[in-house]
Amino acid sequence: MPAPIPSSAQLDAYRRRNAERPVVLFYRFGLGADVTRAETVTKLAALASAHRGRLRWSGTEEQVLIGVLPLYRHCARLHFATRAAALEMVQSPAHGELFDEAVALEIAVLNEQPRGARLAMRLMALALPRWPFFDNRADSAPEPGIGTRIMPTQAAYDAFVAHPDPQAPVVMVNWLRFRERAEYPADTVADGEAVSGQTAYYRYGKRAFVALHSLGARALFVSRYRQMLVGNGGDPGVDLWHEFAMVEYLGRAGFRRMTALRRYRAALHHRAAGLADGGQGLVVTTTGV
Repeated sequence: MPAPIPSSAQLDAYRRRNAERPVVLFYRFGLGADVTRAETVTKLAALASAHRGRLRWSGTEEQVLIGVLPLYRHCARLHFATRAAALEMVQSPAHGELFDEAVALEIAVLNEQPRGARLAMRLMALALPRWPFFDNRADSAPEPGIGTRIMPTQAAYDAFVAHPDPQAPVVMVNWLRFRERAEYPADTVADGEAVSGQTAYYRYGKRAFVALHSLGARALFVSRYRQMLVGNGGDPGVDLWHEFAMVEYLGRAGFRRMTALRRYRAALHHRAAGLADGGQGLVVTTTGV
């Protein structure tokens, strides 16, 4: 594996933003046979703490459900008080030593989640499962769109459904890229005014967030993607993705229940209109395993 440090292009892109702003780093990594995930994550948390940072979440990647992302096996989300402190950690000798034996490493730079968004998601998680007026009727038809450009392949979907423990909680890690302009089918004239891909996707997202929280799932973290700081062949990849989200479901069964809701499926045309080709990477993970 190349040295686990930023390239000059990645450093240039990173330094264009205010060094005193808070930042989030999302790690995806693979380890050699002689190194354990628990040991690496413990050391990474201690290293972050020494640089005004904090490990907020870690997990194990189990499957890429949508997209062509590599499966890195392990992942972690760290929050830092400043971008300068985060970069100091990534460039430190201790960080290099920690990942020197890694077989793969990718570090994405994300904005800190706005406090208002964090509070809103907590309120939805508390209130919506108890709200009695939602129409949670399911559609008995098969999952629509399997095998199309922004959906799982049939093989990926079959593997997801066949998991031996469909009730075990999972965190779905979403990487999103939008079209510049939404592309609605001609038969959806009412929705077809000239809007951005992001606006179209948000129409879907509002319904999806209500649907998932009403079933007991919860959004853990939603933010804007900025660049790759390590990995991606040294390319900062500032246009690789636009947004990032993590959602915890009550197992694969809970995720499938949400995607079967009639009111959820009624919004899927907004998702299709807003996402670019190949515009979603969806990774199934398990917290802390």
